[in-house]
Amino acid sequence: MIFATKLSGEQVELDYKHIEPLRKEILYYFDQNIGDIKNAYVPESDYTYNYWEYLNIEGTDLYKQDENFFIDGCLLITNAMVCEYINIPSGNQQVFKTTTLQEITDYVSAFKPKEDYQHEAKIITLTGLKIAKSISDKLDILEDISETQNPRLLSFYEGAKWLDEKVIGGYLSERVKRFYNKI
Repeated sequence: MIFATKLSGEQVELDYKHIEPLRKEILYYFDQNIGDIKNAYVPESDYTYNYWEYLNIEGTDLYKQDENFFIDGCLLITNAMVCEYINIPSGNQQVFKTTTLQEITDYVSAFKPKEDYQHEAKIITLTGLKIAKSISDKLDILEDISETQNPRLLSFYEGAKWLDEKVIGGYLSERVKRFYNKI
């Protein structure tokens, strides 16, 4: 079992029927977006979870060893959705559906990293959310967002690229090493 902690502090139990489709979406994301998080492919039809709600999870039994996989995957997809949101010309500013940027920010802020690199990933995601908030009131007049409009944009994209390499690259390298004893 895995338990997710909501903002209210309530712990929600996630059973096999809930968690395994989430695993599939994370793996699908890894396959579709490796190396290109800035232009991430996150269509609403394929990504159905509120990933930010799964950052504070605790696994038991068989799922204990999978905690970081789910945390990293959900953080990476949340970050990719931020990239989608701030990509004014071709992105989707409805990527978060009815969830407000503030609620997503609250979930990411409440996230308690289990690993050192997750702390850096949290900061990167919060930076992206700040950029998204800074443009959300101007969406109807903006044609594009650039470094001149938001000086943190380049830093955010560099951080997102690092996160992509750390999470997807790390996951795939570890899987190959574990099962094929290579790399």
